[in-house]
Amino acid sequence: MNISSRCILCLLNKEEAGIRACLDEHQKAEYLKDVMRIMLEADPADTMPWISDQIRQLQPPVPRSLPDYAKIKTYFNTILLEMEPMLKNAIEQEFDPLSYALRLARCGNYIDFGAMDHVDEDILHSLLKQVKEETLDASVYQRFLSQAANSSSLLYLCDNCGEIVLDKLLILQLQKHFPHLQIAVMVRGGEVLNDATMRDVRQIHLDEVCTCTSSQVPLAGCDLRHIGEDARALLASSDMIIAKGQANFESLYGCGLPIYYLLLCKCDYFCERFQMHHLKGIFAYEKTLEIFSAK
Repeated sequence: MNISSRCILCLLNKEEAGIRACLDEHQKAEYLKDVMRIMLEADPADTMPWISDQIRQLQPPVPRSLPDYAKIKTYFNTILLEMEPMLKNAIEQEFDPLSYALRLARCGNYIDFGAMDHVDEDILHSLLKQVKEETLDASVYQRFLSQAANSSSLLYLCDNCGEIVLDKLLILQLQKHFPHLQIAVMVRGGEVLNDATMRDVRQIHLDEVCTCTSSQVPLAGCDLRHIGEDARALLASSDMIIAKGQANFESLYGCGLPIYYLLLCKCDYFCERFQMHHLKGIFAYEKTLEIFSAK
């Protein structure tokens, strides 16, 4: 996905808000110039997750006020694990358990401290309750079923903590419906905000369900130019891919791989490009997806 002017402005506004407490206007201006320099010098092929990572490595004039992501990750993993038996039962009660599991995993994409300033547990529970009323694009779902039936391997790119429990429930359904399908999971190669890593994989016991690996780099999304060689080879060799969340979409859209994107629209730009309301879900295939021009 090409870098957009809207994303550039959003990122710049976030950085300005983060240093507003600094009383030295010269220091603030110099820092924002460094931020803009990274954007100006970015390669046309660079993605927003990569650019954001480069900016995070800058030293701001005042310390970044960051949440305790380790605590947040453990907390959301724990509360979703506590819900797992109930959610698993709800899936099994459905006429089409796989469709329900897909919608449930998509709903979990709400747990994102990168795209949003605050994750509200009441909203999360409300979204979980609304899964029954949500739908999947029928043509994309039928393509997905047909492709899964005729494929040998599927790579599942995870996104956030907590959400990863719902990913596990979906993977269990995929294994049940397509026992011939070799499923592997890829998480981030290091700590990035509240994104899932191998530590989260072990906490929710996903490694007991399927093969789990990492992108080999502490980078949001899955930027093909910057992930590890083994991770890139796994992406290239997989018959089909499920990519969760906005960062994976931002870093992969347009690459031409057989990717099914599963995410919620959590910012105005995504809502406009997909012509969807805020916190509504997307299930789309890379090779047939058309996104709209934002105003």
